[in-house]
Amino acid sequence: MKIILLLLVVCSLQDSLACLCAWETPQEKFCRADFAIRGQVTSIENVYPSAESTQLSPKIPFAIKYLVLVKKIYKGADLIPAKNVEILTATSENMCGVTDLEVNGIYLLTGHMFEGEFKIGICDWIEKYDNLTSSQRKGLKTIYNNCDDTVYVE
Repeated sequence: MKIILLLLVVCSLQDSLACLCAWETPQEKFCRADFAIRGQVTSIENVYPSAESTQLSPKIPFAIKYLVLVKKIYKGADLIPAKNVEILTATSENMCGVTDLEVNGIYLLTGHMFEGEFKIGICDWIEKYDNLTSSQRKGLKTIYNNCDDTVYVE
């Protein structure tokens, strides 16, 4: 009985520890990111593996694709070719996926380019734009771009 209980605890810890993020200030997240935008989510769809893929089941999505209308670019203007961008994330928070964005919601999205695709995860700075403080909004326009002369502003 003790062994079964121990296995249950270990299995639940494994799920809860699958994605751990170091604590960072908003500026640190901004500086670590390849891009930072204010954008409106216009559609959400699951991404499935191609039929040729033998490693994943074609019936289980492996990513979520957010189509985002870019309202403002704070960082990475050279990476963002159009007003509409596709941003990918994992399908669960256990795999660091951002699963709670809503269609028509306007967000601050920071993330990374990987193999030519925009990617976001729960360790990035993802927040409803209306929830940003006035100092965070000011920081996006001015202070946060000084990543070499880091002034960690909350």
